[in-house]
Amino acid sequence: NLPKIVIGDLKGVSNIVFRLPADIDMHEELTASLVGTALAQPDRYTLEALIKKARKNPAIRKAGAI
Repeated sequence: NLPKIVIGDLKGVSNIVFRLPADIDMHEELTASLVGTALAQPDRYTLEALIKKARKNPAIRKAGAI
């Protein structure tokens, strides 16, 4: 159940961290606020992200998935 940013009147969605009306006028301040909200969320990892992280570590010689 990942955090979500919702634009418009979307029903049946849980874990919403930011909701915007559909007719919103995007501007620099709002964009900065959305980016800040996204960056403030706890880290979530996909298998691909974990493999990339492992590949960057020189102590790990092989990384992949079956």
